[in-house]
Amino acid sequence: MRNERFPRAVALAAALAWSGAAAACTVAATPLSFGPIDPLAERQVDGAGAVEVVCPEPTAYTISITPPPSGGGYRQMVGDDNRLDYQLYSDAGYQLVWADGTGGTGNVGGAAGPVGTEHPIYGRAFPRAGTAPGQYRDTLVVTVSY
Repeated sequence: MRNERFPRAVALAAALAWSGAAAACTVAATPLSFGPIDPLAERQVDGAGAVEVVCPEPTAYTISITPPPSGGGYRQMVGDDNRLDYQLYSDAGYQLVWADGTGGTGNVGGAAGPVGTEHPIYGRAFPRAGTAPGQYRDTLVVTVSY
């Protein structure tokens, strides 16, 4: 049932963008960076970023992020022909996978007004021995439904 309602919520948010103050919310993301990673150490590396929502009047919303591949598992950053597993979490304890609320993941709810509300994103990379040096990137979609 949730999958049926979610697309309507996104479509409703897009339709409201032309019709009222609540729809004028803006979203800004602070990129998440893991910094240098030593694959020989085979240790997880943590990083942090954030999503900020600002609305002209108090507005409740839900934030979803592109989910990991179907069937669960880790997200992957790509660099040249190499991949690096990572995951995003909504809590500092790295327990709640932040995605769209499906497959055991969660999303984040909140409310924002003119001052805005910032939501931290906690990331954890999982390098393996043999991870090639280079720049690894991934692009995700952040959806704010209100």
